[in-house]
Amino acid sequence: MEPINIRNLKDQFLEMLQAISKMELMINLAPFLQGEDALLLHIFLNGPTNPSILSSELKVTKGRITAIINSLSKKKYILIKLDSSDRRRTLVTLSKDGKTYLEKKLTTADEHFERLFEKIGYEDAKTFVESLNNVIKIAQEVKL
Repeated sequence: MEPINIRNLKDQFLEMLQAISKMELMINLAPFLQGEDALLLHIFLNGPTNPSILSSELKVTKGRITAIINSLSKKKYILIKLDSSDRRRTLVTLSKDGKTYLEKKLTTADEHFERLFEKIGYEDAKTFVESLNNVIKIAQEVKL
């Protein structure tokens, strides 16, 4: 591919990202990318874990993880327990309130995706998801 075409595609992609960032759908999804909701989602999808793993997986400092855990603990969205296999470590789990809070937010996101995918049709939605999955795999391989 000629460099000019790649530059054009990159510019188009950046314009699309900007448009996507302004959509109500993304405004509802953005909190799942970082901060408290990202931590809750990680535990929801992967089960109880410790702060070090959360720091590594969410790509934030241990100090930031500690602040998020403290905030979520005050809101009663998580429980902090000693790890039964290593009492020097703590495990962070979702509380009932945390699960309820997260499920409500996920339901809102699901509704947006359902409307979008219904509008574009099953085949185009499937192609979109498969293409995005392929891009993610390649980006992970080349560590982008």
